[in-house]
Amino acid sequence: MLFSVFAHTENSEFDVLVSKGDSLKKVKQYQKALDYYKKALSITEKSNNNGTSTLIHNKIGAIYYFLKKYEAAKIAYKKTLQLHPISYASANAYSALGLVHRKLKNRDSILPNIEKGLQLYERFPYEKETFNSFLNAGIIYKNKQHYDKATQNLLKAASGFEVLKDYKKLAATKNAIAEIQRELGNIEKARDYYTEALQLRKQLKDTASIAKSFNNLGNFHKEINDFDSAINYYEKALKLKKRTSKSYGITLHNIGISYYKKGNVTLAKKTYLEALGNKKCFKDSLSIGYTYNELLAIALDEDRLPIAKKYIAATQSIFNTGNDKVFQLRNLKLQTLYHVKLQQYKKAYEKQLIYQDIYTNLYDEEQAERIFNAQEKYETEQKQNDILKLSLKTVKQENTILNQTKKIKEKNLYILIFLILFLAFIGTYFFLRLRQKAQKKEVALQNLKAIFDGQEVIRKQIGKDLHDIIASGFDGLRLKVLSLGMNDVKTKKLADHISEEIIELNQQVRLISHRLSPLDDKIKKYKLTEIIKARLSEFQLFGNIHVTLKTPFLQELNQISLDNQTNFYGIFLELLNNISKHSQATEVCIENKIINPKTYLLQVQDNGIGIQEKSVEGIGILNMKQRIKLLQGTISFQSTEKGLAIEIQFPLNYK
Repeated sequence: MLFSVFAHTENSEFDVLVSKGDSLKKVKQYQKALDYYKKALSITEKSNNNGTSTLIHNKIGAIYYFLKKYEAAKIAYKKTLQLHPISYASANAYSALGLVHRKLKNRDSILPNIEKGLQLYERFPYEKETFNSFLNAGIIYKNKQHYDKATQNLLKAASGFEVLKDYKKLAATKNAIAEIQRELGNIEKARDYYTEALQLRKQLKDTASIAKSFNNLGNFHKEINDFDSAINYYEKALKLKKRTSKSYGITLHNIGISYYKKGNVTLAKKTYLEALGNKKCFKDSLSIGYTYNELLAIALDEDRLPIAKKYIAATQSIFNTGNDKVFQLRNLKLQTLYHVKLQQYKKAYEKQLIYQDIYTNLYDEEQAERIFNAQEKYETEQKQNDILKLSLKTVKQENTILNQTKKIKEKNLYILIFLILFLAFIGTYFFLRLRQKAQKKEVALQNLKAIFDGQEVIRKQIGKDLHDIIASGFDGLRLKVLSLGMNDVKTKKLADHISEEIIELNQQVRLISHRLSPLDDKIKKYKLTEIIKARLSEFQLFGNIHVTLKTPFLQELNQISLDNQTNFYGIFLELLNNISKHSQATEVCIENKIINPKTYLLQVQDNGIGIQEKSVEGIGILNMKQRIKLLQGTISFQSTEKGLAIEIQFPLNYK
């Protein structure tokens, strides 16, 4: 951003003012320098010396740029363009405007101004400021991933700085070329340019710049997973940095990352803690947050959850006040893992949702940036093609280009058509495959449902007959036995025994009736959860098995369709029947919950003898498996040291 003096004035006062302004700018006393430049400008405006005025406007623009008053800088540079649109000063002004628009995030205005400046420079002999502009243009093109143009401008800058023996700028240029080569995957070229930049800075004996080069080489080797070399270069950078400098903690953090990726967690943790102490001195909250994230990752790896909790708490204020999405995504990913380790799956799920939201926003921003850069690159290339066409001397040459363009378009069109057809074929194929699978599954479920519906009608009728005819007949028979004249104790005792057996048989008949027609008319009067609760009370009373209900049956069960309620209740009755008959259990523990917004989970644990291999193929279990298919869920049986654990899952398809 330094501008060379290309015009002189006979006014000694003007020369003194400009000289003082330049001196103050060198020592970064920008406001005082600005005052002197404004006084010098007033002198040139009185004398109507436009050439000198453009020089001062550029200098004023540079000061405003350093003061971060970018709108004021833009006004100053535009005044140069108004006074002298075709001049070396205007070339400088266009290049500087490109940098100003970059700061103002006016993306549409960056490259047009940079390119106008580059075109103007070709009209004049190259000077130091020309090469500075080539360097700035190369860096801007690099950041926009226009690597060909970036390399062209950076090589021009390098050749100029080499002639001028400006090794500081030459080193910066070599470093920028190294970054391009690294992005393109040319590892050896990138390494060579980084090394050349380091050697130049060593010649200058500029400690701060040498440290930067070592740091760049450390970043480079870390990126290619050469962690030993990365640590070596970072440590060399540390030796040249002051412990009180802000960059010291950042370099320590990078060493910590290298140790962690290398697998040396102990040294990584030690280095992160040292980096944290340094960063806290500067109260750089975001940088502190990055280090807390890595310490949190180590604590989770080591299952030190109380320490992890402390680090999470330390990052919350940074997370809430900051706007660094990379930091937030890393932090949310680690928080999700923390809650999973604590089996707090709801909280983990909530953190994952926030992660996805931020990730989507970040992806959208990056995608928009890529599209903009691609469009910008395309428009630049189109502009160059237009200029090339206009510069052709003969119609024949123009026709040649047109024919070539037509052939390319035709070729591209054929390729595009082929790709569209190919993608359409692939898409259609996979769509038909998926639809066929879905149809087969749907037909299988419909067939199974039809069988169950038919069986359900028969079951209801048999259940009704059992309940109305046999059960009532048992009650009458019991009353008749009790009404017989019992003259002796022995006969009375026998009658009581017969009566008890009739009561037990009656209960078994009622149970079979319930299993054949689980809900019947009861669902019209009571909710499913109430019916289940009543059945559990009967099961505990008559089966002499203690039931522990950890959580009440969820009200969501009352909202599913009647068919699904029937199938679930049928499975539940079959479970109770199997426990009563086969498990030899004295206790049953039941827990139910929703494990995500639409999946119901039932867990039943008894203290019985577990499940026998032959029982897996029994009619009762087969009946449960068929019903769970209709629910589109799963059922599992697992013998444990405590007894048998049964787990049922199915989606809550509401009415």
